[in-house]
Amino acid sequence: MSLIKKAVVMMAVLVLGLTVVWGNAGYAYADTGVDWNAVQADAHNIYVQAQAIHAWTQDVGVTAQQLKALSTGPEMAALAEEIIQLAAQTEHDAVAIMVTAQDINERIDHSEATTLRLSDDIGVMADRIGEMADRILWTELQIGVMADRIVESEHLISDSALTLSAQIKDSADSMVATTYALINTLNHMKSIIG
Repeated sequence: MSLIKKAVVMMAVLVLGLTVVWGNAGYAYADTGVDWNAVQADAHNIYVQAQAIHAWTQDVGVTAQQLKALSTGPEMAALAEEIIQLAAQTEHDAVAIMVTAQDINERIDHSEATTLRLSDDIGVMADRIGEMADRILWTELQIGVMADRIVESEHLISDSALTLSAQIKDSADSMVATTYALINTLNHMKSIIG
């Protein structure tokens, strides 16, 4: 097989490979909504496809280098050089795609981890709020008990004050009666003495 035929076959393989990969790229970028697993799967598929392109373009570059070294005519050398340049550019693009796909997956992983941490923090805060609500409820119950005691104390104080007042009135009445009795006795003694 001549060098020109090998170059044409290699170009055909490269074009076919790129067509297959780029043909599947539409699937990789399909609207997946919020299904992050699907996004990660698509990014992984893109990464694998870019790896395959990288390997193909390396092979194409090596073959083009061999063709250029073996070429006898300037046209063949120029064609081989163009293939080498295209292979190098494609290889560079494939590496950039691989890095981007990997970055997407890492960002999603970190995003999920951040979301899970945030969810855990919200759960802890909810537990603390629940504990505080329990404490507030307990405090309200204690306030209610204390209010009942205050009302009971007020009743006791009121009853005690009424009882004391009644006792003071009884004592005062007794003192008044005793005073009248003494006055009557003194008046009686005065009338006897004369």
